[in-house]
Amino acid sequence: MCSSSLLKSVIPLLNRTWYRHISGLAQSELVLHNDPVLPIIDFSSFASTNETNDYPRDIIDKLANACENVGFFYAIGHGISNELLLRTLSVTRQLFDLDLKIKNQYAARLFVNSSNTSQQFGGFGRGYQSIGENVTNSRRDRHEGFDLYRELDWHHPLRLQFNEKHLTNKNLPDYREMAIGWNPWPKEFPLFKETISQYTTAMLQVGARVMRAIALSLNLPLNYFESTFNDSFWVKSYS
Repeated sequence: MCSSSLLKSVIPLLNRTWYRHISGLAQSELVLHNDPVLPIIDFSSFASTNETNDYPRDIIDKLANACENVGFFYAIGHGISNELLLRTLSVTRQLFDLDLKIKNQYAARLFVNSSNTSQQFGGFGRGYQSIGENVTNSRRDRHEGFDLYRELDWHHPLRLQFNEKHLTNKNLPDYREMAIGWNPWPKEFPLFKETISQYTTAMLQVGARVMRAIALSLNLPLNYFESTFNDSFWVKSYS
């Protein structure tokens, strides 16, 4: 459901100047978008997976236009409570407020290229990055970060597949640790893991809701994309 408080937070952003990226064989440029207002799409009608439901055609058409002609949209009616959104923001701030000695115990650099695949946490890219560790376009970023990847259970097919490929072909790029590592959740702050886990579950449900609407906008069956996204590998970066 769309709350008035949520709309109040969105409306100030709508009248900004927006640009579209136009790419062609011979040129690539930014051009001023004719309509500076980003569409607001209400996804509350797409919580159901019932094919027989009468889904609102006007919203489906609005979503199609947003995807084809704008490239972005604001999502409301997504199903995530304001309480969970605010709690997620709060625990993220509290994470970075921890003592630097504590944060450095979970530094991502400690787990890169580790030979111990049985370790209970770590893996390429997971964990804390201090100010300046991230580099974008050859420039060091001036912020901290904490990256989390999906954790695969011990018998997940992808984990077994990566292990098998690693053993049979040593020349493969070693994405194994990125895929099968474990997140270094700070034991000093258990509320972070609890909240982020709840938020992750909620976001996956939002993704499914959006994909149902996109399927209908393409005149496809409601659950057309479900088999493609029902076992997604996710990455989260907090900064």
